[in-house]
Amino acid sequence: MDLKFLIVLTFVVNYAVPLDTTPTETKYDQNYDDKILEQVFVNTQFGERIAQYLSDGELKNMANVKIMSDAANFELNRRSRILHLRDGRITPPFLAKALVRISQMNFESHQHRNRVAKHHWSPAQIILFGSEKPFKVSCITFFTPLLTVTSQEDHLIIQEKIVFDKNSPFVLDEIERSPMNGLIIPSTSFTSLDFRLNTFSIKDINNTNTTKKYQLLKNIKEVKLIIVISSDDHLTQEKAENRALRAAQILREDMGSAPICIVTQSDNREDVERLLGQSKESVVLMLSGHDIDTSTLVIDTEDEETLKEKFLNWKRELNFLDSHQIIAFHFTVINGTEPENSEQIFSDVFPDVQLNTLRLLGEPSKTGVNYQVDTEFHFDTGPVYILLGLRKFGYGDD
Repeated sequence: MDLKFLIVLTFVVNYAVPLDTTPTETKYDQNYDDKILEQVFVNTQFGERIAQYLSDGELKNMANVKIMSDAANFELNRRSRILHLRDGRITPPFLAKALVRISQMNFESHQHRNRVAKHHWSPAQIILFGSEKPFKVSCITFFTPLLTVTSQEDHLIIQEKIVFDKNSPFVLDEIERSPMNGLIIPSTSFTSLDFRLNTFSIKDINNTNTTKKYQLLKNIKEVKLIIVISSDDHLTQEKAENRALRAAQILREDMGSAPICIVTQSDNREDVERLLGQSKESVVLMLSGHDIDTSTLVIDTEDEETLKEKFLNWKRELNFLDSHQIIAFHFTVINGTEPENSEQIFSDVFPDVQLNTLRLLGEPSKTGVNYQVDTEFHFDTGPVYILLGLRKFGYGDD
């Protein structure tokens, strides 16, 4: 037990609980202490207020004390909430205030940034699709990786940036027909859970002398989900679909049986050589860790009732909807093999899940999932829905 944790307990016992008993010479009563702590921490606003002043690490220690665990886990779950941006709205609403709070801070030192990140909701990874009504990214405590993917009719724009501070915000050029949506993952999700999100390029995958980060993932084989997003290779002239499928073969051999989602769109611009270097040609997302669960569904019907039944059957099979915080992705193509209102049908079946959608506007383009079942491999093409669950604090081993 660290000093700050001991101070909080001392404060609770001496000041938070009325002492209206007279001294006696009775033996120490653990049950009596438990009752005192229960009055303070179990389903009380006071317990939650105390938790707000503790760091993530101190809260994890506090969660090991049964009577105080609810208050500690409540605060940890609040700090680890994923921010969803869609149709210009932020969900959950309280995170809009958290973004404003971060953006208005003037950090005095690295230690100040570190203290804020350990005690408050703080952005750590940003993923955005589309650029209509773009979101100004400037609300950070530390240097924050930002991935943006935007589809146009003749090419795919993939950009990876680092947002340094509020004085150098990142704003995409606005492109119509591609509404911006996406998510911000806070630092608590990475520092307090066994969860990792790594990004590579297809060139990294093809290179036999790959990074140490890739080699580590290859050795431990704990990757739960891979998403390959690709345009053409402008140097070799290899088309997007072929290079993504070839990368998937390497990933299948290196990373085991994790589902590999494929998202490809070729570049049809006439002056593409002149525009080289303006954006990346690919990005590969690898999600791993003990505290995540994933599930994918490839759509092969344009009938609304059939799709609804598929979603309902999928929901019945999932065992992590209550115990995990859910991130949902939808990768599709224009005029794809699904009803036009497929996202509304999804939302009717999963009313509490926010979708993050990348819709490919150009041709040729393709989406699908490469699966491994036992020793068999197959690639299912069609619109893809992905559910990714991050375990909530208080469920399972923390």
